[in-house]
Amino acid sequence: MLHPSLPSQTGFRSTIAGLAAACILCGCSSRIYTTLSEAGAPLPADSVRLFTEDLPQPASSRKIGELTISSSSENADERNREAVDLAVRATAGIGGDALSVTEQNETVTSNGTTYTLSADLLRIDGRDTSATMRFDPPLQLRSKHPAKVIRRMNDRQRNRLPRHLFYGSAGAGFVVSDLYTIDGAPYDGSTAGIAYNAGYDYCFARGFTLGLRYACFRMKAELSIPHPIAPISSVLRCNIGTHYAAPEAGYSFRVGNKFMFSALAGIGYVNYFERMEGTRFSLDGFGTHGIVRATLLLSKRLDIGAEVGGYSSYFTSSALETADFDGHAGIKYVSIAMGLHLHF
Repeated sequence: MLHPSLPSQTGFRSTIAGLAAACILCGCSSRIYTTLSEAGAPLPADSVRLFTEDLPQPASSRKIGELTISSSSENADERNREAVDLAVRATAGIGGDALSVTEQNETVTSNGTTYTLSADLLRIDGRDTSATMRFDPPLQLRSKHPAKVIRRMNDRQRNRLPRHLFYGSAGAGFVVSDLYTIDGAPYDGSTAGIAYNAGYDYCFARGFTLGLRYACFRMKAELSIPHPIAPISSVLRCNIGTHYAAPEAGYSFRVGNKFMFSALAGIGYVNYFERMEGTRFSLDGFGTHGIVRATLLLSKRLDIGAEVGGYSSYFTSSALETADFDGHAGIKYVSIAMGLHLHF
């Protein structure tokens, strides 16, 4: 037997009515004025894009109405956020998928400050409106620099982390801890094998990530078994490896529109096994892992990713029947793998 290493290891009207009711219930004072030339089936609010004079609308867009919203909340950030959010939802409610801001004003009176937003309601011909990214209104639309703020908001939408990520990958694994034969002699054979893993990660908006991971490592080993009487020995070939399953947590972030990086770690259950000429030996223990992963976002759903990870497994000496050693024995390996990711 080859032991692991020893110690070390709706419509538009109903939509507007609903929005107005919500504002009244919330104690906000907002008014919506619209002029429509065309209406369609409601769309998700997250499919609406924002444009300004400095961020021109696509040539394929057509105007389907006009909208003016005024908001008089006491807080400036709330006024601006509320006006933009209502404009976006009103646009989506009549089947528009774009909003071109034409004017923004703030009027100060004895009764407070009123923020007014005027915009054209647009429909972009041929655009896919099945996007699932949520609309995230900016903290504040300043009348002096609206284009900059809206552009920054659109960048945040494009750079939003995938919420659900399923992955699978395969590659090479290398044992970095010592291995010993049953008689305690150091094992000097090949310690490279095949590593593969699969799992699921849930990414929160701020990058915190939780998930589940399964990993497997397999390698072939050659053991020299001495004859009990004659001064000869026979060579036996066996397969050894580990099955590992664990929850994981970490942090993920986007770089530009195409790349995402993650650092993950966890602790869970591990099963060590040996298979040799129809016989099988296995041992249960616990393990830990640490992963660094890079993901190239190819499309709306499909990605390709590469990762480097370290895995450690630990077993009690008594279970291994290595009475001469105290504490824990274990096996450690490093894997380099690549595979496909699916995100939603």
